[in-house]
Amino acid sequence: MSESESLLVSGRLNPKNDFLFKRLFGEEEGKPLLISLLNAVLRRDGQQRITDVSITDDTHLGREMMGDKEIVLDILCEIEGREKVNVEMQVRRFARMDYRSLYYLATMLVDVIDRGGSYSDLKRTIGINILDHDYLTLPKFHNTFHLYEDDDRQYLLTDILEIHFVECPKFKRLAFDIRNPLHRWLRFLDQATTAEQLKEMMEVDDMIREAEARLNYLA
Repeated sequence: MSESESLLVSGRLNPKNDFLFKRLFGEEEGKPLLISLLNAVLRRDGQQRITDVSITDDTHLGREMMGDKEIVLDILCEIEGREKVNVEMQVRRFARMDYRSLYYLATMLVDVIDRGGSYSDLKRTIGINILDHDYLTLPKFHNTFHLYEDDDRQYLLTDILEIHFVECPKFKRLAFDIRNPLHRWLRFLDQATTAEQLKEMMEVDDMIREAEARLNYLA
């Protein structure tokens, strides 16, 4: 499928298209949409709710020396200067998405330290992988990983690394809950979402309304 064909599916622009996803959530005009998506995936509400982010324009990491592997992230942002977040929309299937995600996170983690810098300069680093295919052998559509002790799973070594896997096919096999903000975002991203389903979501979520308007604008 060509780039132009992948943009338009079933009469509606495909939000999962790499170019469109970055335009929707990775530009300054789409910051409110990104904040809403982050709150939904990271389950932030109440006093923990994210109210502002700083979007990084340059999403290239690595390549300090010739021959180093270069990383180009989909969306990179910071929350209050304390947390770095990478959001990846993956339609293409990678055999080792776990390794790929860890490599991205490790590079993001050390990218903030200059030579001779302090370990205390490290920032909490979060990876969000939205996959358009099944990947994990776990039944849930949204799984989150941290660094816990093997025998005492209540002991968290550090929360500096956090990885999310959101698998769209598993979500589609569940009953839709319009009260759940992540359910609403994943249905918005679904290329098969109908006009009636969009209308229903836009009546309860202004961010979905704004996202669909921005998608139509990009058309």
